[in-house]
Amino acid sequence: MKQCQFGCIESKTDRNRVLELHSGTQVLQVSLCGESVIRLRYHGLGRFDSPAAAATGLPPLLVKEAVPLPVQWLETPTGWKLQGNGLKVNITIERDPFALTVADSEGKVLLCQAGAGAYRQQGSRGSATWRWDGGPIVGLGEKIGSLDKRGKRLVLWNTDEVPHLPNTDPLYQSIPWLLSRHWGLFVHNSHRTKWDLGQTQPEELVIEADGGPLDQWIFLGEGPQDVLTQWLEWVGKMFLPPLWALGHHQSRYSYHPQSRVIEVAQTLREKHIPCDVIHLDIDHMDGHRDFTWDSREFPDPDGMNKELHDLGYHVVGIVDPGVKQDETYAVCADGLAEGVFCSKETGEVFVGDVWPGPALFPDFACLRVREWWGEQQAKHLAHGLDGIWNDMNEPSVFNVPGKTFPPDVRHGEEAELTHAEIHNRYGSLMSQAACEGLQKFAPEKRPFVLTRAGFAGVQRHAAVWLGDNSSWWCHLAEAVSMCLNMGLSGVPFVGTDIGGFLEDSEKQLLVRWIQLGIFTPFCRNHSNINTRAQEPWAFDKETENIYRQALEWRYRLLPTFYTLFEEASRTGNPIMRALLLEFPDDEVAWRINDEFLLGKDCLVAPVLQKGARERLVYLPAGTWQERTTGKIFTGPAHVVVGADLAQIPMLLREGAILALGCGGEFTRPELLSVETLEVYAQAPFEQETSFYADAGEGYAYQAGEYRRLIVRGSFDGQTLTLKAEQKGNWAPQERLQVEIHWRGTVSRQEWVLAEEFTDLAPKVLLSYDEENAGPSFT
Repeated sequence: MKQCQFGCIESKTDRNRVLELHSGTQVLQVSLCGESVIRLRYHGLGRFDSPAAAATGLPPLLVKEAVPLPVQWLETPTGWKLQGNGLKVNITIERDPFALTVADSEGKVLLCQAGAGAYRQQGSRGSATWRWDGGPIVGLGEKIGSLDKRGKRLVLWNTDEVPHLPNTDPLYQSIPWLLSRHWGLFVHNSHRTKWDLGQTQPEELVIEADGGPLDQWIFLGEGPQDVLTQWLEWVGKMFLPPLWALGHHQSRYSYHPQSRVIEVAQTLREKHIPCDVIHLDIDHMDGHRDFTWDSREFPDPDGMNKELHDLGYHVVGIVDPGVKQDETYAVCADGLAEGVFCSKETGEVFVGDVWPGPALFPDFACLRVREWWGEQQAKHLAHGLDGIWNDMNEPSVFNVPGKTFPPDVRHGEEAELTHAEIHNRYGSLMSQAACEGLQKFAPEKRPFVLTRAGFAGVQRHAAVWLGDNSSWWCHLAEAVSMCLNMGLSGVPFVGTDIGGFLEDSEKQLLVRWIQLGIFTPFCRNHSNINTRAQEPWAFDKETENIYRQALEWRYRLLPTFYTLFEEASRTGNPIMRALLLEFPDDEVAWRINDEFLLGKDCLVAPVLQKGARERLVYLPAGTWQERTTGKIFTGPAHVVVGADLAQIPMLLREGAILALGCGGEFTRPELLSVETLEVYAQAPFEQETSFYADAGEGYAYQAGEYRRLIVRGSFDGQTLTLKAEQKGNWAPQERLQVEIHWRGTVSRQEWVLAEEFTDLAPKVLLSYDEENAGPSFT
């Protein structure tokens, strides 16, 4: 098969503010869609009218219309140069041999490509080659291994693969986005893509797509947080979830019969272990038929769900895309009558084996099919379910090569789309259908959808858990970097199965996993059938107590967590944050895979090794205080901190203001009131922070029914001053406790928020108890 290479520019045209460069049959389009947003589209045959772009039922991947800016291209003796006022980017193009350079507003080169290898087309497969400065790069969604992806070759193709080994790739989530210090690269192409990140040639990035045009978007910014925020303006941000979704979720494959579900729920309450959500896996169904109940195992689902609601729980039920092939089953019969299932090129409905046996699969690329699937959610809502858990939506198929649909499956109203084009979007489209169904049939409530598979923009409709991990210590360690990488890929609401899904968990592993899990945005204990029980009480009293104490800490932190969720819904900033976002110029921070920030000032260093009772922690620049001992450290530095089995290493930077609530056994709006502000004054600072609260449900907050408590603090080394301002119309707060953490001592007093707070000298009201590794009142 002949290969085309973009060796030199033979002609150019300016068309609708797009510079179009021609080399034989090949076309490269260059445009600016923002002051620092470059769009480059390449196809070897100049085919930019892809079926996906023309399909009327397929929702656009971007939330904004791509409108090129009016710019001037200044012709030079060897090519062209971008010229324009107010632009934050410089682009230089050379004619022969072809070269393209992307630089910032000061002329610093960030990305470049040159020569015949810059673009290639062979059959349907196209590729682009870039050179960068060799600095660290992160992203690409759900990937095992370190945050820094340099030197790797990775594939984006949603895949149900178990077990997850250190070299397993790809997995369930495919997000074609790379992030570096001052640039980000998004490839708007849902085909299988391969990314060579300097493995073949150092400092050379090669992107190869199996089909469609290479639609590349480059974002430039002052730092990775700025770049990430810009990209999310195009692919969309997460919505603010219901408050209960931030609580602890308890799950197993499977809790059945009905009496066992109630037993687990009651035991959690009797043991005062905080929990908000019970998940029902596939055994609640009648023969694995979606939207049904096994009448023998669950004779009264309405009564069961009411009892769970009365105990303070919400209930989430699993739904797979595979609809059992059974014409006596209403969902199947109705779907066949409506023509909603995927077909093959011959027109025959595709049948694949999954949990119910032979099954049919909705074609979520069609608007009417997503609406039909959304209507099915009403069945679960009518029985009292509160959320939907989408599984197997890579889509996964048993007993076939590749474990997914064969290539001859078609999608779209006119069967105009190949599965190769839709595969990576299938899980996101299913989640969109579920989310929109919940919004339609429960419009007064915020939807909760959990998904295993997804593509860029999945955060607009669902939270993500990272699939079928194992009860291995290495998977506990991988959970940190994988969750951080998802946040850097635009998905803040993410977590893993606490304790591990496959294999038998063990006491110490479960303890260390919940100590990490209370800081992951999605917090769920989930385990597989035929593995040992791993509920909090399944091992011994010590494990149960430590598990409870960890969850009590998460629930006390709800004012902080909810604020970070609200911030994520506005800006896209991750909740569980990689150090590199706050310290982009710190080379070491880009290499840190085993610790993270909760917000911007609270560093969490979970224990990830069996038997460890201390751990090495990297501290970026600043003066840091260990929360439980009051020890002071100055960064940047590597330090050793203690980590007994019940201890979670947390260090706070000077000026950190941590909001704590009263805690509880399940969420309710009162838990969002700030009971205590912990202020860390181990070194001078000036700080402004805010804490957000609302009813935790519904949409009144969009009409001003919220409270934003803004706290401005300063400390000059002797005098601490705090001032408060409140915005919004929801339940203003009158007073709270201020707990000031000085250098090794703590003072505590009440603050009436209408007044300015000052403290001139630390009066010791409590001291640090080294033996108990925490503060104790004296």
